[in-house]
Parts: sequence; C-alpha cells; structure tokens
Amino acid sequence: MDYVRVQIDCPTLEQTRNLRVYAVLGGVMGRRLVTACPLAGGLFQSILVDRGFSPDGAASARAPSEPLRQPVIGVLRRAESRNWLTPPSDVAGNDWHSRDISAMAKALGAPKPAPVFLMLESPRPQDGGPIPAALPTDIPNNHLGYALTWFGLALGLLGVYVAGLVRAPASVADDPPSRV
Repeated sequence: MDYVRVQIDCPTLEQTRNLRVYAVLGGVMGRRLVTACPLAGGLFQSILVDRGFSPDGAASARAPSEPLRQPVIGVLRRAESRNWLTPPSDVAGNDWHSRDISAMAKALGAPKPAPVFLMLESPRPQDGGPIPAALPTDIPNNHLGYALTWFGLALGLLGVYVAGLVRAPASVADDPPSRV
C-alpha cells in the first residue's frame, strides 16, 4: 500500500489533537503534525494523518470551528523503522522522534489504526497551518547508475588483482646468490 493515493472523509481533521514528530524540511527544524482520523466501514477504525510540517517557533494556527467539508487527499506511506540513532520519544511531552503507529494511535485514542500513515496533500490548511510536504512528483530511480558504478569498481579491482599476479616478482629461491 506504500505510495497509493487515496481520498477519505475526515471532517474533524483540523479540530483534533496533534502529535508533534521531529522533522527537518529544507534545512529548517520543526515538527510534522500527526492526528487521527476515524474510518467508517472497513478493516481499520482509524488512520493517522500527517498534516504537514510546521517550523519551530511558527505561530500555531487556530483550529477552525466548522468541520472540514471536503475530502482529504493524500498518499499512504509505511512508517519508517526506528534505528539505534533514533532517540526515544517523549510521549508525555508530545515530542516524538519516530513514527510508531501503535504508540501514536494509543496517545491519540485512535482505535484499530491502519498500518500506514496518510501523508496529506490537500486540502491545504489555512494561513499559519502546517505545510503539507507530500511526495515529489519525480522520485529518482538511479539503480542502473548504481549498478554500473559498483560492477565497474568490481571489474577494476579484478583488473588490479590480475595485474598484480602477472607482475609478481620471482620467488626468493629463484634469485641467484649475491657475492660479498
């Protein structure tokens, strides 16, 4: 389901509590705002929606009093796994460093969450809201270049090895004795 574009109804998107996930966008530190959206009539009862990036120190937008009347459109993404360099998240302080779907859903009170995030593309929030940072339109595919580079390096190393074998000096036993 990774990279699948979907549309859901989520009238309370801008009115529900957000979790703040540490992020850097364009060299600016900030937080990505994640909230839960209830789902009706499916395998899952909720989905976590990444509303976008909010720079540190930016004034937070006031939540609108009216429900969202248009559908939410975005791309489904799997949560990245936490590694040994990722600091632990501070659940009580709402300071998250990894996207742990089950822990985030529990903190938001979202029942039976989908195993993916919805990365919001539209609707764009009102002034002062988070900036949706959706997928780039052109995802680079450099696999052929990488393959040619690594196989070229392997062939080069093989050539150096063969040249070393060909030019190897004769063994010490084959040298004539030196005169003193």
